[in-house]
Amino acid sequence: MRSSISLRVQLIAAASLWALALNFEAKASAQNPTLNSPASSPAVIDNMDAPARSFFPHLTYDARALGSWNFAIQQTPGTNLNTTIWLSSLVVGVGERFEIGTVPLLWMTSDHDMNFSWKAEFWRGSEFTWAILNSVMQFHLRLPPDDAFASTTPTLRLESSTLATTYRPIDREWIASVFGTASQTYINGVNDLIRLYTLRTQFEHGLDVQFPVGGNGDRLTLGVGRLREAGVTAYEGLETRAGFTYSWDFGQTAWIQFPQLGISLNPGTGNLRWLLNARF
Repeated sequence: MRSSISLRVQLIAAASLWALALNFEAKASAQNPTLNSPASSPAVIDNMDAPARSFFPHLTYDARALGSWNFAIQQTPGTNLNTTIWLSSLVVGVGERFEIGTVPLLWMTSDHDMNFSWKAEFWRGSEFTWAILNSVMQFHLRLPPDDAFASTTPTLRLESSTLATTYRPIDREWIASVFGTASQTYINGVNDLIRLYTLRTQFEHGLDVQFPVGGNGDRLTLGVGRLREAGVTAYEGLETRAGFTYSWDFGQTAWIQFPQLGISLNPGTGNLRWLLNARF
């Protein structure tokens, strides 16, 4: 019964976001007819990296890569807005369509074995960008000396794969993004039976729609999705989340260019989360 209600909440919220996008599109066209003119389209297509086309997700991902040798601290693929900020990744662009990253703080913990992530754009059109994101985290499990598997070297392995697409209409100012993530967690390094017995898989999905607001470069991103409760392992339950992120544009010369403040709500429990982020 609860899952049925959650699904209805997601469908209603998703439909509402698209209705808002279409309503904004109609108003923008009425206020600025040049948005529909062919003359304005090439400039938008050729300048997809302009600040006006930047996307600030609430609970999804931007499928567009950072660009060659650009650096960022951002959400690790396979995590979500429920995940602690300490699991954010340091990411670098390798070429124009590939990123690699790692969570720096994990390397300072004694039980950590390895962690890395990557993102690869496999399609970049005039409007749609598609990407695959992947991450792996592995931790040593410390067993007591009298444990039957004490002589082995078991590890807890967390894997995730994400398919994300970002839609930037050529002659419109709003941007939308959709993602789906499959996460797996299991104990590795003992035997296949233990691996299969401990294997769990969870599936997440979400939708964001971003609008310009205020006429000064600020942006509002509305999002809804089905996410893991802590955004770390596949042993967690799923919950519905809906909310928004507001991004301020302080200009390209500012030290902090886009500070962001967001709110995320679980409609079923009333649990509220505050979100803080920034782009430098």
